[in-house]
Order: sequence, then C-alpha cells, then structure tokens
Amino acid sequence: MMRFEDISRVVQGWMAGCLAATAILSAFLLVALATTSSGIIAFLAEAIFVSWVPVLVLIITGGLTLIPAAAVVWISERFRIRSILFFGGVGAVMGGLMALFRFTKLTQSPGLDRLLYVSAGLAAGLAYWFVAGRYAGEGRSDGAPPLPPASET
Repeated sequence: MMRFEDISRVVQGWMAGCLAATAILSAFLLVALATTSSGIIAFLAEAIFVSWVPVLVLIITGGLTLIPAAAVVWISERFRIRSILFFGGVGAVMGGLMALFRFTKLTQSPGLDRLLYVSAGLAAGLAYWFVAGRYAGEGRSDGAPPLPPASET
C-alpha cells in the first residue's frame, strides 16, 4: 500500500505532466496566432480572446490521461521503474494515441497534429519523471532493497 507521501508525490507528478502538455499545446496556439495575425493589435486581440483555451486544455488533458496515467504509475511504483526513458516514452506513446483518435483537429496537417501530440506527451512524461518518477517505489515496505535512482544507472 502506498503511503500518503507517495500518493502526494504521484498526484503532483501527474499534475506537472498535465501542465507540461498544456504548455506545449498552448505555446503552439500562440505561435499559430502570431504567424497568422495581420498585426500586433490583431494578435493581442486574438490572444485575449483565446486566453481561456489553456484552462480547457488542462481539464481535458487531465480527464483523458487519468486512467492511463494511473496504470503507468502503478506499474512504475510496483516494479520501481525510475527510467527517464520509460516515462518519456510512455508519455510520447500516450500523446501519439491521442493523435490517433484525433479528439481535436489542431492543424490542417495530420502529421503536424501527431508531432504536436507526441511532443506534448513527451513533455508530460519528462515532467512526471522530474517530479515523481525518479522516486518510484521508494516507499515500498516489502523488504526488497530500493533500486538506485535513474541518474546513477
């Protein structure tokens, strides 16, 4: 059973991942607005108009990733997987799956959409590793010795 400290760490890591994915998608939105606007005034007006979008993206990201992320966290905690490659790879795969289902069409190019979703997933996985993943399984009390952190392997 996980300790409260471990649960808190995992939730903080998941939120960091959701925020990282939201930041990637929102930055893309701002770049797209900047490149298609007819001037600075038009860009500022459009940016203010869509300023609510990151909140919506965060809510959708959290909702869509809750169950898959919980499964990945359970596996990493159970087997003490602390590899940055594991979390980055799983995040990229989860982002790629979102692109396959095309919940939202962000661009006219499916290839660019896939790249954007995979990048957001990769950023989310790396953010999770930075906050929580590198400590996976530390609080286990089954007598097994803890594995060294990923930076030492």
